[in-house]
Amino acid sequence: SYALAVIILFFLLQTTKENALQLQMEHMKYELLEKDVSVMRSQIQPHFLFNALNTISYLCGEDAEKAQTAVQNFSEYLRTNLDSLSNQNPVSFMRELDHVKNYMGIELLRFPKIRILYMPEFTAFELPPLTLQPLVENSVKHGLYGKENGGLIILKSTTDGKNAIITISDDGEGFDPKKPLDTSRTHIGLKNVEKRLYYMCKGSMTIDSAIGKGTKITLTLPLQSQKSDI
Repeated sequence: SYALAVIILFFLLQTTKENALQLQMEHMKYELLEKDVSVMRSQIQPHFLFNALNTISYLCGEDAEKAQTAVQNFSEYLRTNLDSLSNQNPVSFMRELDHVKNYMGIELLRFPKIRILYMPEFTAFELPPLTLQPLVENSVKHGLYGKENGGLIILKSTTDGKNAIITISDDGEGFDPKKPLDTSRTHIGLKNVEKRLYYMCKGSMTIDSAIGKGTKITLTLPLQSQKSDI
């Protein structure tokens, strides 16, 4: 009877401990999702909206075909951002890639010297919504914005068999990785992308950069944590 009582007490304590841990994890998840909504809202920047609308307005009088394409890119960009506000689950890589293409379709009208190369060699995986666009935006605004010849961004997805690997590299201005990132909205966005990668997909992000040579961001997402029906 004594041994049985000890065993029962052990399981009760273990269950209480597990319940407390589960509550803590749920609380952390709730806080993270609340931050997600704030971060996603920040992606819809007023100055980007105004610039996009001004570009479309200009094209309406100069090139109707380009204006129509720009309107389509802009509407799809907005729809994906708004849909993501209520989405708490990972999305397909191809959806994220389409979102980047819609974003860059607008930006390339403003910065025609910038080039972007898409190399989706492996696509059967998921990642948090609004992961890629802020990273590409970072390359445009902090890497290539001041270059006279525009520069090149390469977005590539591959796999090593165990992980999906995404790289976003540019030949822009770069920065000193030994110095802490500043507190600008974009760099805060980088840290939030890193956190969401971990909590939603057990993924990780690394940044390699050199002044005058450019920046390379690598995302690694374990395939074992992915859904089997992707």
